[in-house]
Amino acid sequence: TRTTTTTTTSSVDVEILGCMGSGHRKLLKDCLRHCDLALMMGSELSFPLQEHDPETETTISQEIVNRVKHHWIVDTLASQLNKLLWQTRSWDTCCPILNNTTPFLTSNRVITDSEGTTSTSMQMTEKQAHQTLLASDKLFENGRIQRVSAPSIAQFIELVQQKEPFIIINAMEEWPIVSSWTSIPENIEKICGYRLVPVEIGSTYMDENWTQELMTVSEYLRKFMQFKNDSSSTEIEGAKVHEKDRGDSKDVDNSDQQGEEQGDEQDQKEKHIGYLAQHQLFEQISDLKSQIVTPDYCHIGDGNTFIVNAWIGPAHTVSPCHQDPHMNLLCQAFGKKRLILFPEHDGGYLSAHAEGMHTNTSQIDVENPDFATFPQFSKATKKTCVLCEGEMLYIPPKYWHHVRSTSPSISVSYWFS
Repeated sequence: TRTTTTTTTSSVDVEILGCMGSGHRKLLKDCLRHCDLALMMGSELSFPLQEHDPETETTISQEIVNRVKHHWIVDTLASQLNKLLWQTRSWDTCCPILNNTTPFLTSNRVITDSEGTTSTSMQMTEKQAHQTLLASDKLFENGRIQRVSAPSIAQFIELVQQKEPFIIINAMEEWPIVSSWTSIPENIEKICGYRLVPVEIGSTYMDENWTQELMTVSEYLRKFMQFKNDSSSTEIEGAKVHEKDRGDSKDVDNSDQQGEEQGDEQDQKEKHIGYLAQHQLFEQISDLKSQIVTPDYCHIGDGNTFIVNAWIGPAHTVSPCHQDPHMNLLCQAFGKKRLILFPEHDGGYLSAHAEGMHTNTSQIDVENPDFATFPQFSKATKKTCVLCEGEMLYIPPKYWHHVRSTSPSISVSYWFS
């Protein structure tokens, strides 16, 4: 409480740090948990008084109850509590910081042009953007989607009127998370490591064992964002899942035993994937909001009427083929994603669920379709693309799309009308 009433948001009362113990940290964590629950649920904040020193704790708790009934105060308090917990993280029996061997820890944003010259600049031509794709990525692409370099608003509107998806490059250099973050998990943990978030558990939201759990960001990163293999092998592993889509059979392993073992291992990985998906994280945690920049393109519709969602997860997170009613600008801040897209008028070939919550979702696994069960799917016209770090993909309203990450990934989607 004293911390939130002192000078700047970055200052921490040294006296508080000097007298804090494990019991105080538990109280702060409980307090922060209540803040996040209130922010996620849009409700007022209240704290049940527990058995603490009645002369101090009752006064402090009542003060909090009286003061944090408005969203911005809850947000400020939550931010301060996270900073305080971060600065005293070494006092935890299990320090939340990730180890330095995690492949996800460092993002090396080095660009190689067609002549082999390396550069740290993110400015790329449309040709260079396509040349930087891995060979497996190029093989995956089918019905290539147009890539344009930072179009003007007028050019963007002209492209939108074509009612087809397109990729924008060179339009995310001003995003701090893209241009200046070199240690992704450490930055995330420092800003919001102790914050509570909802995590989807399961291969996709259509999986019968799919569920959701509340956990801190640090817990999520430790449980789901660490891998034994390096980033290059993750890319290769992700690519081998899609031999049918690529129409390329040269690299298919014909060893039945080895193939079955790899398939079983892949299935087990996907069943235990955790995905921080479609969550309005930037509304809940304003300190993160300053690390992204809302594209001007989002203002062509109803002004400031748009929904911003975060999508954070390891390789192999999947959003099954579905459609959304909004214009969608999917911004890739870290890692890569592969998308399979179908125009709205192909919906009749995609066999959407007839009833329930998922009438906007296809029953077909579009990566490995069962043509015996869904013969009409062969008539669908698909486009595929790989969305790389620093790129935006415009998806028209009701355009069907399937999304798979091929590496640890951070995406931000803007829905607008």
